[in-house]
Amino acid sequence: DGPEPAGDGSPAAPPEAPSTGGGNRKRTARKLALCIGIDSYAVKPLDGCVADAELMAQLLRDRFAFDPSNIRTLLNGAASRDAVLSELDALVDLTGPDDVAFVFYAGHGSTIEDANGDEGTGFDNTLCVCEDPRQDILDDEIAERLAALGTRTPHTVLVIDACNSGTI
Repeated sequence: DGPEPAGDGSPAAPPEAPSTGGGNRKRTARKLALCIGIDSYAVKPLDGCVADAELMAQLLRDRFAFDPSNIRTLLNGAASRDAVLSELDALVDLTGPDDVAFVFYAGHGSTIEDANGDEGTGFDNTLCVCEDPRQDILDDEIAERLAALGTRTPHTVLVIDACNSGTI
């Protein structure tokens, strides 16, 4: 018995030999994403950020062929400072050569006085995550993780839909 014919009547290709796990087999680049959306703020709640994050994740899956298991989503209360920084660190750790690393944030942004003097304006831009007390994520903390991603892959995309995100 040979391979089953293809639907057009031509013989099907023989099955591929199983991988031996060694050799010079090229690693397949992956597409990894983190989508964050926060609507539920105690002061000035937003409407649409969670939907934007969910729609971005859907777009990445349906249009850009991201594997759903490679898309992490943090919404509202799940997007704490610790959770966001942990997911960004995990993204850095998981990213390999030629992988695509994509980060999307929709929520409030703000500014705070620059503590280390690296901002020409005298203010750091921040992402306002969903916590009480308020513990924003500084542009410097984002920059550290983007720099780490840059050492792993040249394919990094950051989309920030927030006020005061100019130096992020």
